[in-house]
Amino acid sequence: MAKNRFVNTKFWSDTYVADIDPLEKLLFLYFLTNPFTNICGIYEIPIKQIALDTGIDKSNIEKVFLPRLKKAGKIFYIDGWVYVVNFTKHQANDNPNIINGIKKGKALVPSHIMKKIDTLSIGYTILPNPTQVFESESESEFESESELKPKATQS
Repeated sequence: MAKNRFVNTKFWSDTYVADIDPLEKLLFLYFLTNPFTNICGIYEIPIKQIALDTGIDKSNIEKVFLPRLKKAGKIFYIDGWVYVVNFTKHQANDNPNIINGIKKGKALVPSHIMKKIDTLSIGYTILPNPTQVFESESESEFESESELKPKATQS
């Protein structure tokens, strides 16, 4: 049975999405909705599959779009695994079934991938904690609602 994936209509008016080029929008949307996604936003997918599904050249994905998405702090591609930074933030975090699904999904991610994800906060002003799952209705996955922003380099 196919999984239902819904994209909030606010996706199109998001300031980040509004400012990126059409192929980058397609790729970003693909990472949110492709058949490999799961409720925790960390999943395995080969670049070859991404290229096949989107029609974007594999070289462009690797050399242009993935670095842009990484620099923006949105998507990280790590050893064949995708980490969608704010994915769990947009789930129904007050639903115990969703919380359990996120925990189960993260438990399936190899430990060496989770360790790399945990170290992604280096160089960012807000530290993501991808191993944390909502402990109460009021807590969110990140310390702040704001987006990850690369730290300004100091001269």
